[in-house]
Amino acid sequence: MKTNKMLFTVLMLVLLAGMASALQVGSAKIGDDNQDRVENVSATFQITNNGSVTLDNITVSTTADPKYNLQFTNKPTSLAPGAAQTVTVTGKIPLDFDAVDTTTLEEKAFKIGDITVQGYEATVLVSETADLNMQAVNQIELKKIKVSCDSNEENLDDGEKMKELKPDMQDCQFYIKIENDFNENDKNDQKIGDIEIDTTIEVESDDSDVDLDDSDEVNLDADEYEEITFDFDIDEEADDGSYEITVKVFGTDENNAFHGEKWTVELEVERLKHDLTFDKVSVNPSELETCDVNGAVNVAVTIYNMGRRDEDEAAVELKLPDFKYSKKIEDIEIDRSDKTTVNFDVLLPVNVKEGLYRGTLKSYFDTLAESHSETVQIKVTKCTTEEPEETEEDNQTTIVIPQQTQQQIPPTITKAQTTTPTTQTKDSFTESTAYLGLLTAFVVLLLIAIVIIGVVFFVKKK
Repeated sequence: MKTNKMLFTVLMLVLLAGMASALQVGSAKIGDDNQDRVENVSATFQITNNGSVTLDNITVSTTADPKYNLQFTNKPTSLAPGAAQTVTVTGKIPLDFDAVDTTTLEEKAFKIGDITVQGYEATVLVSETADLNMQAVNQIELKKIKVSCDSNEENLDDGEKMKELKPDMQDCQFYIKIENDFNENDKNDQKIGDIEIDTTIEVESDDSDVDLDDSDEVNLDADEYEEITFDFDIDEEADDGSYEITVKVFGTDENNAFHGEKWTVELEVERLKHDLTFDKVSVNPSELETCDVNGAVNVAVTIYNMGRRDEDEAAVELKLPDFKYSKKIEDIEIDRSDKTTVNFDVLLPVNVKEGLYRGTLKSYFDTLAESHSETVQIKVTKCTTEEPEETEEDNQTTIVIPQQTQQQIPPTITKAQTTTPTTQTKDSFTESTAYLGLLTAFVVLLLIAIVIIGVVFFVKKK
């Protein structure tokens, strides 16, 4: 009994499968990724009768919106067993028809409805449906991505990778070039050219170690391109590996059609096993003068461990051949992504001359294995406080002879006094004006005599 039921079930399934596959309808796509938004765009699809009975009274219809103005031509009215018919569908691609998916920015054909084909096998109605799709050209194009980091610079296409980037790279840039591919001339006055697009550019990183999450907006005229720059940094603690950067460009044109494109590129950060770089080197004072006796310079060096492992035997060496200076600081412990500072005190020679003196800094791991090197400069300038040199004129003796001056004695004015004979006053001569005048004249004559005697003696000696 069970066997009979199973056979019956299999028979019914085969019969139903045969009935379902008797009529086949292929899907149709109007337009493609190069198709302008115009009228009278055609596509074809095929109707096939795979059954053993003739299919009569065939009808073709669609569920698509009337705005597409769809027409079917070359429709069959009947199909013999095993026969097929190619049908043409013609429609209008509206000016506001989107070119890409608004979420994924993928260029695609969008389903606008179903194609329904019906017919009769004798008295049995047979019906089959298929997708009716439509696609229009995408007029925003991402032309170029250029990445610049320190001395590294590279042009990338979608899916490509930039290598040899290091942690703690600063002042990196993303250069993005986009273009509006609409023609600046309207074709047949159908609004398929000379169309502006309000465009948004977004750049996103999948990891915060690459600090790049920004956007910008531009208005692109037809046949116009724009170059946009985004700055970013790579974190000093960024791990080894690839960091994915997504660039999205999208916008709506003046007819309200949506356009866009998305690229994904990768930035590969590489850490060496041992990598002891010089984060900062400072010389204090920045310059000295030749007269700075026992002048000393401090060279402060900050080391940054950019390697993949901790270091417990790092070393830094400073050599200044002109000063016969060489010193190596060893047994420095510095963990991965950490920094430490060491100091060198350099004593300048007493007879140091004006000039620019260069030395070399080197970092080592495991005490002896060299990692990085850098040049150090110490500037010595001419002394600005030195005493001026003596000249021949400074060694000559100059004799100055004072000129004789005549002492002018002011006139004496005597005021009449009314006195009685019995009360007359008697003045002292040493307190009188005449005495002072005679004393002054005597001193002047004495000085003149001394000078004359000196001159005569000097002349006779020569």
